[in-house]
Amino acid sequence: MFHLLAQHQSFKDRFPHTPAFERFKPADVPNRQPWMTPEKRQAVADYDNATLYNDSVMGMLFQHFRHDNAVLVYLSDHGEEVYDAHDNMGRRCDAADPASLRLQHEVPFVLWMSDTYRQRHPEVVARARAAQHRPYMTDNVGHLLLGLAGIRTPYYIKERDLLSPAFRPQRRLLHGTDDYDQLCGGQ
Repeated sequence: MFHLLAQHQSFKDRFPHTPAFERFKPADVPNRQPWMTPEKRQAVADYDNATLYNDSVMGMLFQHFRHDNAVLVYLSDHGEEVYDAHDNMGRRCDAADPASLRLQHEVPFVLWMSDTYRQRHPEVVARARAAQHRPYMTDNVGHLLLGLAGIRTPYYIKERDLLSPAFRPQRRLLHGTDDYDQLCGGQ
């Protein structure tokens, strides 16, 4: 298990300040909203550079494990709004419009498998392909990991394992009560 600092604030501290990772500049930020100041454009550029660096670290991990019988699961612990839909940076959940909700709650979720793993576990590959558009909550990732690892425990719930044939989508709730899919128009 690897824990990356990734895109947590302060974004400018989350990537090496080298030409390879200082690719994005404030002038590259296309957002022309009235709230976009030079400082906010810099924050967006720093966020994009932190994302570029995070992706390069993931690429190195994929490269490192490419010859092993390996599966890697990557996900973010939260989303982030960085002046995309509103004059807001962070995870302020009082804006209940679909754009803010998506930016703050939809996260990258990658299931990477080495060629060796794919050859040895074609049934997992098929289940992963079948699951790629299922609505899912990262709250249930533990069940996915237990299933992938073949760990049998009474804590494993196959209906919450994204790759299980018994998987059943759960209501995706915010704050334990607000139905995410209803708030976002059922998407």
